Amino acid sequence: MAYNAAAMDDYNRLLKISMQEFKRKIEREVDELFEAARALPDEIYEAPFTGDRYRPRAPAEKLVSLKQRVVRARCAQHWFEWEAPKWAQPLPLRLEDCWALNNQPNRRLRPVSSYAQMLRSMGWHLEHAPRFEVFCSRLRAPPPEGGYP
Repeated sequence: MAYNAAAMDDYNRLLKISMQEFKRKIEREVDELFEAARALPDEIYEAPFTGDRYRPRAPAEKLVSLKQRVVRARCAQHWFEWEAPKWAQPLPLRLEDCWALNNQPNRRLRPVSSYAQMLRSMGWHLEHAPRFEVFCSRLRAPPPEGGYP
C-alpha cells in the first residue's frame, strides 16, 4: 500500500512538472500564432488549436481571454496524454473534431468526444473536471435509486 502511495506521489510530481513546462512552451507558441494572424486579410479567423472564431486585429486586451482559453485547451490535451488510455488519444479540441468522433462506427470513441465537449463547455478548466476514468464510469453507471437529483 505504501508503495502505491509513493508511486502515485512520484507520478503526480512528474505530471505537475510536465504540465508547468508544457504551459510555458505553449504560451509562447500561442502568442506567436495570434500575432501572425494579425497580418491575415480576413476579418474573422479561427483560433489556433480550438477553432474558436475571433477577429485577429482586435485590440490585444480583447484577445487575452481567448489566448488563455487556447492555452488551457492545449494543456488539457497534454494532460489527457498522461491520464487517458492510448486508444483514447488525442483529445479533440475543435468542436468539429468532437462531432467527427461521434459519427465514427467505433462507439468506443464517443466518450472521448463527450469528455472533450464537457471540457470545452467548462472553458478547459481542468481543475473543475472529473478524471477521464471517472467520467467514463459515470456514463456506464446505472442511475441512483430514485433517479438523479
